[in-house]
Parts: sequence; structure tokens; C-alpha cells
Amino acid sequence: MSDDHLKQEKALMTIASISLNCDLPLEKFYNVASFFIRNLINQAYLIERIEFAQGIIKLGYLNCINELIQKCMRLLEHDTKLPANQQNPISIELYQTVIEQCFVNLSELFHFIEHGDLLKQLTQSEHTQQYFQLLLNCQTYPYMTVKIFRQISVFFKEMSSDNTYAKIFYSQPFCEFIKTFAANLNEDNCEFVSNLIVFFYNVLFNQGGFQLVHQNMEVINAVIAKIFSYHTPQQVFMKEFSSKYKPADKPVDENGKQKQKDADENEDENEDMLDEVEEEDDNEAELKEVKEDNVVKSVEYRLWKSLARSNQSVLDLLCEIIALSSSDQDDDEFEEIDDDEPAKDSNNEIVIDTDVIKKYCADLILSGDYYSKILQRAEAVPQYLGLPQEIETLMNEVQESSFGLLLNVIQNLGSLINQDMIYPLIASVKGTIDLNLYKCEETLFESLMQITLFVLNNDQSGLMKPYLFEQLLDPLIRLGNYVQLPEIKQLCVMALTLLLSTESSHSKSILTTPENIHVVSEILISSCKSGNLLLIAHAINGFFDIFSEANYNQSLVEKQVLEMMRAGLSALEQLYVQQSKAKIYSKNELKFAKESIENLPSFIDYKVKEMGLQ
Repeated sequence: MSDDHLKQEKALMTIASISLNCDLPLEKFYNVASFFIRNLINQAYLIERIEFAQGIIKLGYLNCINELIQKCMRLLEHDTKLPANQQNPISIELYQTVIEQCFVNLSELFHFIEHGDLLKQLTQSEHTQQYFQLLLNCQTYPYMTVKIFRQISVFFKEMSSDNTYAKIFYSQPFCEFIKTFAANLNEDNCEFVSNLIVFFYNVLFNQGGFQLVHQNMEVINAVIAKIFSYHTPQQVFMKEFSSKYKPADKPVDENGKQKQKDADENEDENEDMLDEVEEEDDNEAELKEVKEDNVVKSVEYRLWKSLARSNQSVLDLLCEIIALSSSDQDDDEFEEIDDDEPAKDSNNEIVIDTDVIKKYCADLILSGDYYSKILQRAEAVPQYLGLPQEIETLMNEVQESSFGLLLNVIQNLGSLINQDMIYPLIASVKGTIDLNLYKCEETLFESLMQITLFVLNNDQSGLMKPYLFEQLLDPLIRLGNYVQLPEIKQLCVMALTLLLSTESSHSKSILTTPENIHVVSEILISSCKSGNLLLIAHAINGFFDIFSEANYNQSLVEKQVLEMMRAGLSALEQLYVQQSKAKIYSKNELKFAKESIENLPSFIDYKVKEMGLQ
């Protein structure tokens, strides 16, 4: 294909216009066009070629999808009414799969369209209204599978998220429809109902704010409570599937480095076994494929997947509700927004009484057993070899949603959180680092570190410091040595700095071992060499706080830290100038980096005098 972007787009648009032809035989359209167009639009949005993506939509993408759905429904209705001996199971399955895939395409489309006339047009379109009626009358379509209606519910959940136009779906029949399904929730339909309840919440909130949500909260609470009454996805996995897989060895030793016990002694023996291992690997690959098929095609797996997704939905919903209780604050410290960026159609126009929401959230989360239920869903499970990627992903998403919710709880309801609630939370953080260190560069660990920082920063009395020190020091050292992603490593460095700061009376009275300090020094040094301005600034700040007293000066000498700081100061100042012009960081982040760099010469001079190195 030509390197000319305009020629590329013209060629792709031509292919798209040819493919968007519902007069083609169904099999050809499904196999060729559906996946192609969906991926084409998704990629266009991902690389911010918005006009290109919208150009495909204007070619008739949505009309085509609707025609395809209607065509398949007609064929499906016709074929399922035939005598059993005349039915073609392959064709019926194809029609059902095409309908399901069409709603997958629509769900992903709404994921990318976040604002503007197109969002309004698609939300209020005749097609969307037809799909809504299809959902409301789902029990009158016996030839439509549970999977199809589950995907339709995903579509409406995705479509209504942060969409003020979703209020168009509010009606009394809709409310009654939701209440009926909520009252009949079970393990077979829990994913479908949880999607509906999120859609219901979005419609209520956009129609009448939290006041209308609160009036209907009984039905929402009933669904959440029922899903929380089931075993957690982790518990079901350990019972039903864990025995089918081999537990992985711990990926790292106590200092975060790969285990290499007796490597030199076994080197010759390992070389002799290479051919044998290759044959075994081929056999294991075949066995793994068979085992994976046996698992993912089982009824138990289908129920487990539905359970996991329903848990994620209600956890994310609770997180969204609790986030409403936060006070309006200036977010400059987190992100600078481009003035040319269009405002997103969201819930900002709705007046929110944060006190009412905070009281409701406190009653909901803290008065009952929801907090312990959420903690259970944050529980880590060991790593297993050969685990299907979908299982790994689903468990990770449930865990991620749980920790995201817990972070929201302690941030927005912090004044109501007592120490007895913090202990199991920190234990859960520790357990996740211990068992799931291999996930350290995923979003899950960002929430873990934010929770850790919040707890450390808010332990004003210092009463929890001994417990936090005992529980977190070793896991944080392992994480700091193992993680490479600058954003996560930065949070880890910040946590280690708070934990080991010699300004703390506890750190002065109960010092950690010299070996640990040497490892922490290595973490800070590697951070200083990362080339990431903000990570370097926090590593420098770590040296300031951890080594402010003379307790650990020996490590500075052995690691030649002061010499490294002197040699790198000029390059660091140049990096700051470059990064400040690039507009990568917020004003507060640049201010912090600048102060760290400016204070570096004074720290070097102070330590040189203190250690008598002049």
C-alpha cells in the first residue's frame, strides 16, 4: 500500500464502501466485511483519525449493521419454525453469531464516540430505538439466544455510559422491566442483569440525577447484594479449574531477581537435555490446546465467566457512585487539558449533593458487609502455567475493579474509615504483590500503589507505622526491583520514601537492615538512570528523605551515589528544559521536578560535609 496517507484512506474507503453491501451472501459479508470494518473503525479511532472513522460511518455502516441484524433475525425465525428434520444447525448458529457480532461492533463503536452530534444522533436513532424495543420484549423472541441478549445488554451499558442523551430511554415500562429481571436474578442470567442494572443507573442519573437514582436504589441494591452473595470468581476458579493447571514457580526471589539456583552446576546437564525438552514442549503444547478446549467449552466455565463479568459490572458501578461523593477540586496536578479539545457530553450539567451521596455510600459500604465482600473480590490467586488468556484477563479485571473501588472508598469516605478496616486492606495489597508480581505493569498495580500511598500519607499519628513497615517493606522492595514501567516504579519509589523516611520517629527507632537499604539504593539509582524526568525527581526526593540522617551514609559511599549525582546534574537540568517544552507533564509535576533538581547541589554539599569527604 502507498505510503501516502491520503491514498491509503481513499483505498480503504473504497474497500469499505464495497464491503458495506447487504445484498452479498450472508457468509461472504460476515466473513469478509464485518470483522474488517469493525477493526478499521477501531484502529482509526485509536490512532485519532476521527474523520476517517466517521467517513466510514457516513458510508452507511450503521444502516448496513441494522440490515444485517434484521436479515439474520428473519432467517433465524424462518429456520427455527421448520420441522426439526429440515433445520440446519450450522445456518442457525451462523445467524445467531452474526447478530451477536453486530452488537459487539456497535458496543465498540459507542466506546469511541464520546461527545458531539454523532453521539446524539446514534443514541436517538431509529435503529437504537428498535434495539431497545427488542431488549424490552426479549422474552417474545425464543429463537434469539441468551448470548445475543447478553451482548445487547452490553451494547446498552456501553452506549449509556457518560451519555446525557441516554435519558431518552427513561419510562415506567422500562423501570418495571428492570425490576422484573432484578427479582429473578440467578447464576445463569447474572451477567445480563448486571449489565441491565448499569444501563438502568445511567438512564436514571441522566434523567433526574442522583435523586432519581436514590428513589430506585432498592432494585439496584438488590442486584448488587445478590451477586455479592455468590462465591467470588477467585473462589470458584480455585475450586473448579485450578487443579487442571500447574502452579508456576515464584517469578522472583526475595530481592526481586530471577531465581538461578545452582545455574553453573547444572549448565552442562541442561544442554544435554535440550533435545528432549523440545520434544516434550511439542507434546505439552498439544495437551494444553486440548485441556484449554475442555475448560472453555464446559458449562462450568460459561457460568464462571458470567459470574466474573457480573462482579466487574457491579464493582465498577459502586465505584462510579462513590466517586460522585468527592468534592469538586482543581485537577491541575493530574492533567492539563488542551483548550481545543471538545468537551465530553457527561454528567457535569447535573447538580450533585455530595453530602447526600456520601451518607448513602457510607451506609451502603461501611454499615453492612459490602466492604468485606469487596475485599474478597480483590483477593489474589497464584499464577498457573498454561492458563487460558481469557481466564487470566477476567480475574485480573475483577481484581482491578475491586482495588479501584477500594481506592475510591478510602479517598472519598476516608474520615469514616477506621484502622480495623485498613489492616485487611493492606494485607490484600501485600498478598497481591506476593502472588501477582508478574502483573506489576498492569493498571491493577497503579491502584495498589495509590492505596498504599494514601494509607501512608494519612497515618498522621504514626500508630500504624510498625504494621505498615512490617507488611509493606519487603513487597515494595521486590516490586521496585522488578517493575520497569516508569509510572508504577515512580509510585513504588514514593511509597518506599514514605516508609523509610528518617524524618519519621519510627524509622529512627526501628531501622531496617543495611542489606535492605543497599537494595533500596539500587532501586533509586536505577530510577535516576531511567531517563524519565518525574521518576528521576521522585528518586532524588527519595535520597533526600531516606538519607537525610547519617544512618545510611555507608550505602551512599559504597554505591558512589554523590559522585553519580554530581556527574549527572548538568544532563538532568537539560532534560528538565526539554521536557518542560514538550508539555508532557502538568505544572505541579514540573514544579516538583524543578525543586528536586534545584535542591540536589545542597544535598550533595550537606552529605559531603557530614561524612567528611572534602
